[in-house]
Amino acid sequence: MATDNLFPECYVDYEAKRQQKLMSIDKSPDRFQAIEKRDNSTVFSTDALKAMFYGKYQTNWKGIERMKGCTEITIYEELLWDLKPKTLIEIGSYKGGSALWLADMMTCFNLSGHVYSLDKDHTYLDPKAVAPNLTFIQGDVFEIEKSLTPEILEKFPHPWLIMEDAHFNLLNVLNYFHRFMLTGDYFIVEDTNQKIPSKLGMGLYGTDWEELGTEKMTTVREFLEQHPGQYGVDAKYTDMFGYNGGSNMNSYLKRL
Repeated sequence: MATDNLFPECYVDYEAKRQQKLMSIDKSPDRFQAIEKRDNSTVFSTDALKAMFYGKYQTNWKGIERMKGCTEITIYEELLWDLKPKTLIEIGSYKGGSALWLADMMTCFNLSGHVYSLDKDHTYLDPKAVAPNLTFIQGDVFEIEKSLTPEILEKFPHPWLIMEDAHFNLLNVLNYFHRFMLTGDYFIVEDTNQKIPSKLGMGLYGTDWEELGTEKMTTVREFLEQHPGQYGVDAKYTDMFGYNGGSNMNSYLKRL
């Protein structure tokens, strides 16, 4: 029948166009953008963000709260596969679900890297958050140099992926790690979208919705302005779901 080959032909056409588009995104001369060329707008409306956070607060990994939205889950997996980090540092552990998921993804991708997750308080850390390639470190971001000393960092293999989700002392934390970052390493500064909720649980229960505001994004801009030309906002990940489509606005940062 004539229709027998309809799907295969459509699929071949789709796959060719898809690969062409993906290559154009990867190789785009505008992929790594200066922060001065980007604004703080987002493709997502407040209603869309409310729906996303309703789902975010329901997600778990192996029964442990993960605290990652649908856009971030997808983007992080893509970045892990592309970058293949040897060292992944998470600032802010909470229950450990996010760190365990990242460690498991590293194993799933057959990557030899190690995940280090730092938090001042391990009260909520789930005892089931255990993996051979995962280490939790108890330490204060206001004294981060005492927990992740220069001697320790200098031994960590590159490339690095550093994910900041502690929301405290951000500028000093970024500047501390900057001293050790090499070309090709990445920062992700989480929750920089000014329209996301300011308090845990907003979107899941109740009707209150108070926007986070611009403080964290302003700090990211300040850091990048202190180091002109040394970092690029990676539009491949930042804009994967549309311009600043997700919680992490203008904050997938590649060391150039």
